[in-house]
Amino acid sequence: MPRVSLSLLIPAVRAVMGRVLRCSCGVFLGLIPMAQPAEIIDRVLAVVEGEVITLSDSRGAVELGLITPNGEADVIADALEQLINRQLILIEVERYPPPPPNSAAVSLRFERIRERFTTPEAFAHALDVSGMSEQRLRDLLRDDIRIQAYLEQRFGSAAQLTEDEVARYSRENREDFIQEGEVRAYAEVQEVSRDQLLSERRRSLISEWTVGLRSRANVEIYYQP
Repeated sequence: MPRVSLSLLIPAVRAVMGRVLRCSCGVFLGLIPMAQPAEIIDRVLAVVEGEVITLSDSRGAVELGLITPNGEADVIADALEQLINRQLILIEVERYPPPPPNSAAVSLRFERIRERFTTPEAFAHALDVSGMSEQRLRDLLRDDIRIQAYLEQRFGSAAQLTEDEVARYSRENREDFIQEGEVRAYAEVQEVSRDQLLSERRRSLISEWTVGLRSRANVEIYYQP
């Protein structure tokens, strides 16, 4: 049997799946032949506004470090939730696109991912079993940069803080600012407190906004743990 790379098969299969799903409610993807003795079964986990998210998408996102697992017992379910939200946000980005990222920023992220693997062969294998080419990975990273720029543009000013809020956060989180058994002076931790509170505030705003996007979107989930 000739070697068949998933990175070559997945895009074609995905296109077929999209057409099938639009014409019917079927959620089936056949077995994909590989060089290994065991066959890998890929399947549709969700469809977000017509965009298919597969099992290999979720596995690849975790394997390549495209998402950060939240520590849930079901890693695939965790990854799927993050990919659904990512797709919903990307739809919004397409409506009000920020300036495109430069190629150097994309290449830097790409190299950081490649460096996570001990050998070029290990990196190539991770791409292959994820059904992803290097160009597809670069496209995903480019979208990630666009998403970050959009979120910063939309929520950067909305999460402004007052000095009283920063001081209160520092007091309420004193245990985070202990050094050698003593709580550090507020002047020493003021900027750190501001950064942490700002990050929490932005995450909360983005989370609430994403919930709203999802309530208005057509999201079909087929994954069964």
